[in-house]
Amino acid sequence: MPPSSALKSLLTSWVLTALVSSIVESYKCTSCSLYGCSADMQRTCETSKSCFVSKQELRASGMLLQHVEEKGCSSSKCVPRTFSATLGDDQTFGYSHQCCEDELCNQGDFQVPQKSSEPNGIKCPACYNVYDISCDPVLLDCTGTETKCVEVIGIDQL
Repeated sequence: MPPSSALKSLLTSWVLTALVSSIVESYKCTSCSLYGCSADMQRTCETSKSCFVSKQELRASGMLLQHVEEKGCSSSKCVPRTFSATLGDDQTFGYSHQCCEDELCNQGDFQVPQKSSEPNGIKCPACYNVYDISCDPVLLDCTGTETKCVEVIGIDQL
């Protein structure tokens, strides 16, 4: 093979490799928000982004009171996160955010892991009152991986 032909082949191979590696692939993710998701809602995402599914649950005595679910394309690097909190008055809050990187990988049903009922030796003051801004705190046994006490005061203004 003459040198000029070999250079042309090498240059052609390099250009094709550069073009192929610069093409951004994409895949579909289920995309929905708030109180329910349908597999019919899909969005195309770049492979540099992840699909995600995020769910929040509020429970009282183990019964589901409210849940919020969201699915879609992550706007930045997706970071999985799961936590639970015991609110007092036998109410718990659970949150889970998961990431995946395949075609329609966030399509299926997604469950927030249930918190452990095993006390871990940590006690936190708890005061939960939906009718007033103040109440008398009681000590609450933390369970499972719950290891921090936090104070949150909020007012719902509808």
